[in-house]
Amino acid sequence: MAGLEPRGGAWPLAGPALFAGLYANELLLRALSAAAPCEVIFTAYEALLQALARPHADLEPPLRLFELTLLQELGYGLDFLHDAVTGDGLEYLRLVTG
Repeated sequence: MAGLEPRGGAWPLAGPALFAGLYANELLLRALSAAAPCEVIFTAYEALLQALARPHADLEPPLRLFELTLLQELGYGLDFLHDAVTGDGLEYLRLVTG
């Protein structure tokens, strides 16, 4: 590939964050073609790497957000507001903690 430039510095990842970053890389390599326009996806990827680089960060929320963004941009977005079979709106149960 030619014409690619880094947008920022490198993010040092270690331990579970490193494995999460490698997983995200694998998703991108397998899901995207070289010519695909991906600005939204790579912005989400950059946000994921920044989140993974934070010490003691909870890895799951940023990783799931990245996966959902990737699916949405590839045309496989999930609708959490409607039943897939009936199209009826879904009601949410709000859990209160504390």
